Amino acid sequence: MKKLIVTSTFITALVSVSYATELKGSDYISTEVGSTYNYQRVNADDQDKFTIETTIKSCNNAKTSCDYVSQIKDVNGKTSANSSYQYSYVVSADGAVYITYPNSQQQTLLLPAKIEFNKIRNDNVINADTNS
Repeated sequence: MKKLIVTSTFITALVSVSYATELKGSDYISTEVGSTYNYQRVNADDQDKFTIETTIKSCNNAKTSCDYVSQIKDVNGKTSANSSYQYSYVVSADGAVYITYPNSQQQTLLLPAKIEFNKIRNDNVINADTNS
């Protein structure tokens, strides 16, 4: 009986390690046009609470490039002055997500192509030059 329990535990651990969850960066963004997401800054010791409201404005047919607008709202839900930001997410073929801002060709890595839990990412490349 003890051998069965030890063997079962070992096999379960081996299987769970070999099937570790691996996700792409693109799994963490939405491309559903018209969707609005609210992210609230929550900190018990912070008096400066606010919400970031992000709306997906448009996407190309392949859903590899989408335009977003984010606004910062105060505790009462009022949009803060000069707090509207436009940007695009570009999804590469490998699943990495890059962010670009209006009037800029520079893409900055937002989410990597491969996300593995419980592993430290060691990237030296942060920005991609789209002029290459």
